[in-house]
Amino acid sequence: MFRQGSIPFERLPELAKVAEDRLCPGCGHNLRNEAIRQDPGTLAFLTRCPRCGRFEPMVSIPAAAQLWLYRCARLVMTLWISLMGVGLVGLILAEAAVPGYVLARLTTHAEGGHLILHARYTRYSDEYLLLMVYSLAGSAAVGFVGVVMATVLFPHWPRWGGAVLAVTCPAVAALFQAVFWYGEEPALLGVFLKTILAQALAQMAGGTAGFLGGRRLARLLGRVFLPPRVRVLLGSLWTADAPVSETPRRRGP
Repeated sequence: MFRQGSIPFERLPELAKVAEDRLCPGCGHNLRNEAIRQDPGTLAFLTRCPRCGRFEPMVSIPAAAQLWLYRCARLVMTLWISLMGVGLVGLILAEAAVPGYVLARLTTHAEGGHLILHARYTRYSDEYLLLMVYSLAGSAAVGFVGVVMATVLFPHWPRWGGAVLAVTCPAVAALFQAVFWYGEEPALLGVFLKTILAQALAQMAGGTAGFLGGRRLARLLGRVFLPPRVRVLLGSLWTADAPVSETPRRRGP
């Protein structure tokens, strides 16, 4: 351990920085990017926790153990991606089923056929508006979940990457929907164009919310549901947004 002498630890030469997620045994703070200095008395390489002031020796994990940890981490990440992907597909399918249900209710209550009269909108206006609210809420949820997944899974993306994803994906989806309806029933394109644009705007709004608060929400859930020693697997959430880092201020020597 560091021997307190005439030179404070923070004034010793900085040799390197902690390049991996490592938790302080005392308080659980992530020591990533903290300075590594050598104790002149014991010649040990140490870093100091800025939260509790505890000195932590920089001892490397054995190569075999580190390899197996990386393999387990990749397996867990693959399972998590698969689960999130299945959930996102379910949301997309549910959202796609709502317009079909609306169309069936507005016509002869049958599943088939695309012929529609504007008078049917007036007759079922209340039900139509309620179903449209559900559809727009589902569209916003799809945009929010998709962008949050992207910002969490790809922490190396620049901050504008999430904004581009939140805008381009709904725009491309709206274009494909318009092309589909034009090829299926050209007369219905004008009727459903407002619906397509409304869903695209809802997805953009949800994606923007996910871009602005996705990592903050993930950090909050990590602090609530994960113990400090498990949080190290999600250390990139705390280091990806450098301007809004939640690292506490360093205490004096």
